Amino acid sequence: MTWQVHPLGALLAVVFAFTMAALFLWMLRVPRYVPPDAARARHSLDTVRTILVPIISRPYSLKGVELACRLGGVQKSEVLLAALLEIPLSLPLEAPEPQARAAAQSLLDQARAVVEQHDLPVRTMIQPARDAAEGILALAREANVDLIVLGVTPKAVGARSALGRTAEALLRRAPCEVVLDRALV
Repeated sequence: MTWQVHPLGALLAVVFAFTMAALFLWMLRVPRYVPPDAARARHSLDTVRTILVPIISRPYSLKGVELACRLGGVQKSEVLLAALLEIPLSLPLEAPEPQARAAAQSLLDQARAVVEQHDLPVRTMIQPARDAAEGILALAREANVDLIVLGVTPKAVGARSALGRTAEALLRRAPCEVVLDRALV
């Protein structure tokens, strides 16, 4: 019995041997060292499924929406956009002004357009609250969010600013990770 080597058979054998050798080399390689803190930081961002973005003011909140989309883009996180309406104690919580509700809806529509450009799932809501921080914290617990991204104005750094108080309360009491995006201009 004589064996004949067909060129196609020889080519397939070489390709098979090369791919098996590459697979074994990949399996036996030692991964590079990653410090535990860096691994935890990476894991915390890899597990983000729902991102809450409070919509408070137009340019800075939209910048926060863009940052949230980029942070959640790889794992296709859902973005929850919440326009917060602070209702004074003198009014019932269920009765926000129609003008304020219309302005909030306009901001939500603009923010939704940003999220839709990134092809991420999005939910929007208007959240009346007595205090912005309390409203955000309640919503974060209710929706079981993994990350809050808050776009803040450059002036909202001091404790005298209402947004500064909101950011401080979120950093202290949020049930999840918080990212503050403070614009330079």
